[in-house]
Amino acid sequence: MNSERQLDNQGNAIGLFRSAFQTAIGHLQETHENLQDVSQEALLAATAEQKANRAWYFENDGVTQHDLDLFDEVMRDYWASLLDCLKDPRADTTVDACLNLLFR
Repeated sequence: MNSERQLDNQGNAIGLFRSAFQTAIGHLQETHENLQDVSQEALLAATAEQKANRAWYFENDGVTQHDLDLFDEVMRDYWASLLDCLKDPRADTTVDACLNLLFR
């Protein structure tokens, strides 16, 4: 999650990004049996939809243009980390457990 470290430390960008990702993952779980089969394009479409649903917060909660420019990159990093966790045979590999581990 190196790209998350590039975000400006203002407002609630990290919280909003994580919330958008988690909600998008929840919606993707409803439409796909296996998240590992979801394309990166489908992920980015789902996270973009969540960003649009939270537009007021993104505009009024201190999220900078620099942060917005990094949105897709951060989502791809979250996605890669989630998939790595889901593939790890040593870990509890439920989606919820992996999200908790990812964002603790």
